[in-house]
Amino acid sequence: MNSRFAVLGAGLLMAAAAPQTHAQAVRLRITPQVGQVTRTRTVTQMWASADTSAAPMLSTMYSTRTVEAMDGANYVVKMVMDSTVMSMPGGGAPGMGGDVMRGMIITQHIDPRGHVLSSEVTPPPGLPPMVAGMMTRNSGTNSARTTTVMPEGAVSPGYTWTDSMVTSAAGGRGRPAPVVFTVTYKFERIERQSGARLAIISMSGAPKGGMTGSVTGEFALDLTAGRVAHMATNMTVQPQEGGGPMRMKMTMETLP
Repeated sequence: MNSRFAVLGAGLLMAAAAPQTHAQAVRLRITPQVGQVTRTRTVTQMWASADTSAAPMLSTMYSTRTVEAMDGANYVVKMVMDSTVMSMPGGGAPGMGGDVMRGMIITQHIDPRGHVLSSEVTPPPGLPPMVAGMMTRNSGTNSARTTTVMPEGAVSPGYTWTDSMVTSAAGGRGRPAPVVFTVTYKFERIERQSGARLAIISMSGAPKGGMTGSVTGEFALDLTAGRVAHMATNMTVQPQEGGGPMRMKMTMETLP
C-alpha cells in the first residue's frame, strides 16, 4: 500500500511540474505602447588593432526613442540623437569638431519580431551637404539585417536560433565595407528586475566571406515594456583585403 501511494505521489509531482515547464515558453516580441519614450546611452570603444591595452576611440551617444504610431501590426519609431561625444587616442579633439550628430533623426518601421522594414535618416542640421546627401541615400542599406529577428513561435529557455547581422569595417584602403556575421542566439533565462520581466539572450558568431573574427554578447528583452532594456557586444574583424584588424566593444542601456 505504501509503495502504491509513493508511485501515486510521484505521478502527482510530475503532473504538477509539467505545466510549469510549459509556462516558461514565451513569445519574444517588440511590443511597445504608442507614445512610449525611451532614453538610451550607448558607449562604443574601438581599437585599430587586436591590442586592447592601447587607448580606444571612444564614443558616447545619448538618444531618445519615441513610438509614434502603429502601421497595421508594425511600429513607427523615431530616434533623435540628443548628443554624441567622441574622443580620439592621444588627446584628439573631442567631438571631432563638435557634436555634429546632434539632432539627427532616424525613423523606422519595425515589426514585432524585430524586422526593420524601412529606415529613413534626417541628417543633423549643419552637416556638409555632400555628407548629408550620402547619409540620406544610404539610410535604408542593410537596415533589415542590423537587428535581431526573434523566433516565430513561443520558445523556452535553452532554445537557439541562427540569423545574419550586418555591420561595417575598414577595408584595405580604409573605406567602410559591409561585414555579414552568422550569429547563433540562445534564450538563456527569464529574470525579474525592478518589476520588469526580462528575457536574457546571448549571441555568438563569425563573419562570412573569407574574413576572420568573432562577435559575442548578450541583451535583455523587456517583456513587460516590449523593448530592449540593455545590450553588450564584443566584435573583432580581420578584413580579407589586407586591412588591419578592428576590435569594438559596445554597451547600450536605458536611462530613467
